[in-house]
Amino acid sequence: MVAMDGVVESPLGYCPKCEYRMNPGRCPECGTVVGLANIQTRPPRAHRRRIRNWVLASIVALTFFGTSRWLWSSGTWTRALPNGALPRLQTPGPNQVFDELLRRNAAGSLTPQELDRVVLTAVSPIELDCMTLIPAGIWGEATIQWNEGIRLGTHDPIPASFEVDSTTMSDVGMIIRPFSQSYVIPAQSIGKHRIRVYGTLPVAIPGINTPYAVPFDLARDVVVTDQPLVDFVKPVFYPSWLHTLKGTAKASLGINARRDQIQVHIGIKNLDMRTSFVLKARPSGTVDWITLGTLCKHGTDWMHGYSHPWYPIPVDQEFDLRLEADASLALKLGMTEFPAVDFEWQHLRPIQLSHNYMSLEFAQTVSPDSVIDASELCAARSTLPAPTGIHNENW
Repeated sequence: MVAMDGVVESPLGYCPKCEYRMNPGRCPECGTVVGLANIQTRPPRAHRRRIRNWVLASIVALTFFGTSRWLWSSGTWTRALPNGALPRLQTPGPNQVFDELLRRNAAGSLTPQELDRVVLTAVSPIELDCMTLIPAGIWGEATIQWNEGIRLGTHDPIPASFEVDSTTMSDVGMIIRPFSQSYVIPAQSIGKHRIRVYGTLPVAIPGINTPYAVPFDLARDVVVTDQPLVDFVKPVFYPSWLHTLKGTAKASLGINARRDQIQVHIGIKNLDMRTSFVLKARPSGTVDWITLGTLCKHGTDWMHGYSHPWYPIPVDQEFDLRLEADASLALKLGMTEFPAVDFEWQHLRPIQLSHNYMSLEFAQTVSPDSVIDASELCAARSTLPAPTGIHNENW
């Protein structure tokens, strides 16, 4: 309502019949004549009731949400479900349902069939992962992987057979990791090839005394192409790196207490890209480089490498170190580009380690003697040799 001076006035009250907000007079909603004496000045009961209901509903909702969250996070809700329903809610890996099923198994309330299903679901999925398109001349990896969080009861190789085009590959390299096992796919001829891995996955789960061996039979097709390697991963190089990286890259070298292994620390700043380097070493004054391993991290991190235990370490020997950018390693890591730069350190004298290799970070570090553009070299080389034998990288 607008007063004579143009100021908006609020209605004085509410219609006692329909609760329409109004001034004394005829109600524009229901037509009732309402005098000043009987106009309602307080909010109608229905309005107050709506406010009260909203407040009560909010309290109930917050209480329900808090209780539900507590029940979910504590896992208490799983104890209310029967054995027949609980396994249907189980998802792969360790979780609340899995923990409750293990508790019931320890109490002897699960049947052998129910326990079989629990173990199979926990370790699933068992998958075969490998590159489906491989440049000619490049070796690949076929990796069996299972659910992370379910560790095997052994660090030994899982009993499995590896085939390429129905031919068993019995003498290829193998890499054992916490939740996977990889086989080296030797360089194949151009065309389509069938990769197959089959065997059993031994599973040891705390709280279950029965050893399990989960069978698997997995296969994938890979295609070897004559496309050049750099069509898959792009070498990246900036001329400014020649100056900045020579000033920020550092290396230090140590000998462990047994004097049968060198330990290397490499630190590179101002290289904010994921790297794919092969680390090599040789006694100074010799020709042949020995591959120590790979360094595949962001450039701002300290990166560590180790020699093979059989590598002879003379006490007074100086060493050369070399980091070579490797396109084939970048491809295996799923990268689309990588820094194409090589580093070389000459005449590094190892430091005797008193406790552990971390002390190398605080020991004397040395800048590289050379930093070179390796973009053209990467297109013509594959410096990473295929692993041979069994490499155990378990924790």
